[in-house]
Amino acid sequence: MSFTPIATPKPVVGKVLIHEFVALDASGKPFWYFLSIDPSRSQEFEAAIKQAGTNGEIDVTKYGEVIAAGEGSKIPDDVREEVHAKYKVAA
Repeated sequence: MSFTPIATPKPVVGKVLIHEFVALDASGKPFWYFLSIDPSRSQEFEAAIKQAGTNGEIDVTKYGEVIAAGEGSKIPDDVREEVHAKYKVAA
């Protein structure tokens, strides 16, 4: 899965390191994602985001596991709450 970042991923830290972000897919549609990343890969992921800029592509599955995703430019509140509860993310 590749995407073009349109916003800097925001790490949400709890028991699992989770990044939430909105990006454009290969067809140019916005999608939101929650990506679980091993803490040892987090800096590498953030560096790849910076290197790609707003027009580059990144294979996010290279850095972690997509645990939730959907079409749109805003993460629904109920999905965010469910992910935060499931992964024990601090608000």
